[in-house]
Amino acid sequence: MVHFAGGQRKDWQPHMHGLEGMALLAAQCPDRWFPVLRLDGTPTGVQYGRWGDVLYCELPSGRRIAYHRPRVRDTGTWRGLELTYEGYNTNQKKGPPGWMTMPLYAGVLANNVVQGTARDIQRHAILSLERGGYPVVLHVYDEDVSEIPQGWGSDTEFERLMGTMPAWAQGWPIGLGDTWRGRRYRKA
Repeated sequence: MVHFAGGQRKDWQPHMHGLEGMALLAAQCPDRWFPVLRLDGTPTGVQYGRWGDVLYCELPSGRRIAYHRPRVRDTGTWRGLELTYEGYNTNQKKGPPGWMTMPLYAGVLANNVVQGTARDIQRHAILSLERGGYPVVLHVYDEDVSEIPQGWGSDTEFERLMGTMPAWAQGWPIGLGDTWRGRRYRKA
């Protein structure tokens, strides 16, 4: 995970790696993609690129997350370079609501990639369920809830539809919990 989240130095040698390293390179070198690589050198499916005044993170699904007005500055410390962007603040602990400059570092980038990818997998499951006749009326975190006529459908079919991974996630070790039926929603 440390290598994936990345940074600017490894073994105290100037080196860009992982999410943070590729985001920094992309912010400094516009009009080009910088893929995030695994330790064995194969691509993770995540890449960063900057066009105009927007830094993009392309997820394995092909969907992009946009970071407006990326800026890089040298901190003058062991930390090296700092990457920031302009985002809308909704956290009162960080100041009043509104647009502000925010730090963009390995932890934030890793959170955005992991949560964005999880969202893309869940969205694929929702579409599969709906095409299969299970209209999704609610989804809570990693749960999808369908409302169907009593006696219709099967848990097996529901699990099969929900567990079908998108092409870009084939072979990923993602499992499903148990399905349940009820007259009212409950947290499983």
